Amino acid sequence: MSRRNLFYLSAVSAFLLYFSMTDKLFLLSNSYTANSISKDRALDRNMDLKIQTIELNTSNVEKPLKNKNCIHKPKCAEYEAKLSLIDLETKLKSSRVPVIIGGIGDSGTRGVWQACRDLNIYMGNPKELWKTTKDCIPFMQNYNITSNDGDFIVKGPAHFYNPGLRSALSISYDQSTLQNDERWYMGLQYTSKMIVKLYNSVQAYQTAPERTRLYEHAWGFKHPRSLVMLPFINEVLKNKRFRYIHVLRDGRDVSKGDNQAFYKSLCPSLYEIDDVQSNCVEAPGSLRVMSRMKFWSKMNMDVVKWAKKHLDSDTYLIVRIEDLVSRRPECIKRLAKFLNQKASIKKVTRLTESYSVFNSSYNGVKWTEDQKQHLYNYTTVTPGVLDTLRFFGYNESAHMGLSGSCFDLDLDNLNPFSMKS
Repeated sequence: MSRRNLFYLSAVSAFLLYFSMTDKLFLLSNSYTANSISKDRALDRNMDLKIQTIELNTSNVEKPLKNKNCIHKPKCAEYEAKLSLIDLETKLKSSRVPVIIGGIGDSGTRGVWQACRDLNIYMGNPKELWKTTKDCIPFMQNYNITSNDGDFIVKGPAHFYNPGLRSALSISYDQSTLQNDERWYMGLQYTSKMIVKLYNSVQAYQTAPERTRLYEHAWGFKHPRSLVMLPFINEVLKNKRFRYIHVLRDGRDVSKGDNQAFYKSLCPSLYEIDDVQSNCVEAPGSLRVMSRMKFWSKMNMDVVKWAKKHLDSDTYLIVRIEDLVSRRPECIKRLAKFLNQKASIKKVTRLTESYSVFNSSYNGVKWTEDQKQHLYNYTTVTPGVLDTLRFFGYNESAHMGLSGSCFDLDLDNLNPFSMKS
C-alpha cells in the first residue's frame, strides 16, 4: 500500500471515529434535554399550588434554566420568580411585617424614617443608607440583585416600574396592563430578592442581645420610589404582610423645592407621549411650577385610589410631614399605634418636641406673602390641585398651612367616587 493511500485510510478512520463520538454526545444531549423538559413539565403541573406548599428543593428547577433549555422566556422568568418567592416566604415566615416608607421626593420621608427609628423600628444598617437622605441603597442599587430569565440579566427596578407606569398612566398597573409577562415576573423576582437582602441584613444586625431587645425584630426601609413599586411589593408580600407609610407634604412647597429628580424622571411615564411636553414642563417659569403641582396631585391621588383597592387602614397610613413637626402629640401616638409599637407619654412628649424644631421648613413658612399669593394663583388655574389640597386637609388659601389636626384617612370607608384627581 502506497504512502498516499495509507494517509487517506487514516484520515477516513479518524473521521468515522469523530462522527461516532459526536453522535453519542448528541444522543446524550438529547437525553439530558428530554429529562430537563420532563422536569419542567412536572414543575408546570404544580405551578398553581400555593407557594407555602412547594418544596424547597430547587436543584432540578434551576439547572435547565441556567443551561438555557427553557425556550419560552416568560415561562423561564415565571419559574425564577417562583423560586424567589419561595425564598421570601421561607425567610419571612416568622418575621414581623416590614414597614415601608415612600412619598414624592422632597416630601419629608427622612423625617418619618427618623420617627420610625425613634419608635424602635430597625430602619436599616447605616452602611446601607444614603448618608443625607437615609434612602435604602439596596432598594435601588443593582449590586447582588439581578433578574435572570435564563438568557440574560436585567438590573435595576426602573426596568420594571417605568413600563408599568406607562402601561396604566398611573401606579395602578399590574400584569394585565403591562402586557409583558416576562417583565412582570422579572419585576417580582427583583422585588423578592431585594426584600430578602434587606431581611438578611436585619438578621445579621440584630444578633446582638441588646439590639434584639431594642427592636424586637421590628424592621423596615425607606425610599421615595417605593411608591411606584407598590404593585410589585404588594404582589410579593401577599395577604397584606407589610405596612406602608405614604408621606405627604403640601404640594405648593414641593413644587417650589429644589429636589425635583422624582418629578423629572417619573412625570413622562404618567402621560401619553403626545402630552408629555405640555404636562412635564422643565423650563423655568410659572408653567413648570404648575406642572409640578399637577404631578403632585395626580401621583398622590393615584396612590390613594390604589390603596383603597388593595390595602386597608391597618396596612396603609398617610402621614403629613407638617403634622409630624406641629407639636401635636396625638400625631406621634397615631404613628406608634399604626406601627404596633409602645410609646410612653414621656417618650411621645420628647419626640414631639424634638421634631418641632423642623417646623420652619414647612407650612409655607419660607415663602414671602407675595410668593404665597403666586402659589395660590397657580393652584386656582391648575386642574385638580385645589381638590387634592382639600382632600388631604391643607388650607387652600394663600396663607397655606393645615386646615385640620393630624390628618386621618379612613381608607376602609372611603368613597372612591369622592376622590378627584
